[in-house]
Amino acid sequence: MSVARKLRTTVALTALTALLAACGNASGSGGGGDETLSIGHIAQLTGAQGPNGTHYDAGIEAAVREVNESGVLPDGWKTKVVKQDDGTDVAKSAQILSEMVGRDKVDAVLSSGWTPISVALWPLVNDYEVPLITASSLGGEAFKEDYFFSLADLDLPRAAGEYLVSRDVRRVGLVIDGDNPGFELVSGPIEEVLKEGGLPGFATKQAVATSDTDFSAVISNLADADVDAVVLAVGTDAVGNFLLQTEDVAALEDVTYVTHHAISATAATVAKEKAAGLTFPQAWIVTNEPDALAFEKESGKQTNSYFAYGHDAVWLLAVAASLVIEEGDEVNGSLLREKISEASRSKTFAEYAYLDGLSVDPEGRSSVNEVLGTFDTEGRIVPVD
Repeated sequence: MSVARKLRTTVALTALTALLAACGNASGSGGGGDETLSIGHIAQLTGAQGPNGTHYDAGIEAAVREVNESGVLPDGWKTKVVKQDDGTDVAKSAQILSEMVGRDKVDAVLSSGWTPISVALWPLVNDYEVPLITASSLGGEAFKEDYFFSLADLDLPRAAGEYLVSRDVRRVGLVIDGDNPGFELVSGPIEEVLKEGGLPGFATKQAVATSDTDFSAVISNLADADVDAVVLAVGTDAVGNFLLQTEDVAALEDVTYVTHHAISATAATVAKEKAAGLTFPQAWIVTNEPDALAFEKESGKQTNSYFAYGHDAVWLLAVAASLVIEEGDEVNGSLLREKISEASRSKTFAEYAYLDGLSVDPEGRSSVNEVLGTFDTEGRIVPVD
């Protein structure tokens, strides 16, 4: 049984049982009104996912403006978003979903993709028959015929492993957040690539907790293991703290560091010049998209790939809704779900999408053309030369 399937049958179904017991077995097609595509946004604007959730939200807002001005939906139609911040809290996110389906009659739901929340919401959206699109979280074969869609390709982390192999590293250490099951799915493909490249995998694995801020013991263990590369499968702030704490460790002075695709510029804010050279796969790095650059100017923060995930999730739903309407059907959750794959392969979506090569196959698996990123000396995410 796959890791994702195990998660579904344990944590996720436990959440489903608890919520249905409290709220009743609600089920419905959504339907935000005859001429409205109604999208719920279970937002992680604060809490552990806040640094990425705010970018996801900004991408959603930008796309809604575009959709409503583009004419992709027939005259008289509009797209609206119902948003609530869950504070990156699993129980609150489940309750918000129930309210959005029952009270707000949303047609689909978006969320930035913090893995524990995705695991909890996955069986719920299946029961409600309302599609949920997240950014980077669980995905793949385990979601076949489900209402859950993750826009991050699960092969995306492999790019980090391929980079390490190209550097001819000998011994690779792993630092992993054991509280977040998503990091197991991030580190797994990297280890596979290492083994394909002739290495035995990770020379040492160091588990930490989400709340940890002191990594001195882990750093000491990595130094003792004589690693020449380290994979940081931990949260953005933890990546920055870890790099900062290696500053005076001679044994790690020339180590190559890589991390995951959900990293943001916050890591460089914490680690400062120590973040320069950290390498990570990205689905998208902002170049000249006007809405993203406007958000950067307004917020004072560099836009990360979550902006593109939120933006493209709205466009997927809008194009899917247009396909449903063209066939003379009423927009609802089940019909939107059926059209998401077709929408991702349409010329209209390709015209507006930020993520290069993004597509969703009929089984719900996504793919995207990844870019290797790093931090420059000013802390900005830039492509690796």
